[in-house]
Amino acid sequence: MNLPPANLIARLADPRQVATLDELAACWQECALELDLHGVGRIAPAVLGAHLRRSFLGAMGPGASPAARAGKPCDWHPPCALDIFCREQIRSDRGLGLPKPYVIEVTPGADTLRVTLRVFGLAGYWFPAAAEAMVAGITTILPWARLSGSNMAPPRIAARRMLRDPLPPAPAGCQRLRLALTAPLDVTSSRPAAAAGKVAGPFLPQLLRRVSELSRWNGVTLAPDAARVLALRLREVAEDTAALKPGTHFSPNAKGQRRRRQVLRGEMRLRGDIASIWPLLAMGMRCHLGRGAVEGLGAFRLIPEG
Repeated sequence: MNLPPANLIARLADPRQVATLDELAACWQECALELDLHGVGRIAPAVLGAHLRRSFLGAMGPGASPAARAGKPCDWHPPCALDIFCREQIRSDRGLGLPKPYVIEVTPGADTLRVTLRVFGLAGYWFPAAAEAMVAGITTILPWARLSGSNMAPPRIAARRMLRDPLPPAPAGCQRLRLALTAPLDVTSSRPAAAAGKVAGPFLPQLLRRVSELSRWNGVTLAPDAARVLALRLREVAEDTAALKPGTHFSPNAKGQRRRRQVLRGEMRLRGDIASIWPLLAMGMRCHLGRGAVEGLGAFRLIPEG
């Protein structure tokens, strides 16, 4: 991969605007690392995500610039990996931060956990450093003994794969599908409805906003008028959320605090013109839905039903 642009921040702040989901999906770029960890299948994946993120970023510290370690913009060119994966690069006029260009996902097995790290767009230049940091964090930093409640040693990495998979194609003739959450969906909010434990939605317009903003790392974003039209069209797709169940999720931070999040678990059913929104769903399956995606929250899989 070529060197990243010298004007990285300008590229993120002023991407090329496109008008369709197909155009957005055509520009989608990602690199993925899969690690199979043997002997840790009994540790709950949702609990592990925040620790994986902290150890991943912690492993980048020794190779980072003094400015990045202090939480300031990196003054190296190109910037160090810690700056790219830890620091919020830009904020919108509405005060919203640009999504971090990666997600972590944890998939359980019988006695194995699969840890997947996905890195998006321009951040792919730092993918080798990110892959090595994930391995170093798992093997030298993450507190396995404390998490397991025993003297468990760091797990053995039984397999390591680096992938560049294209987005999956749309299923032919699909009018209904299940969106099954494989990790809790963070719906924490100060709004009374959310505080009362009610299901917040609709979710597809929320997914559209996340995908469009994250696509800035791919050099593109939806034009504002196109985004508004698509958001209205998405509301025509029926979202059956009856099978989603509210709950809570506790996530530790660097200060050892246990942050309490309002979450949903389960699945929702979508009915309508699935083919026209498939690019959004496919990109969303790679980048997750809601907050906390960098530590694995909001991951889902799509199950067509005809």
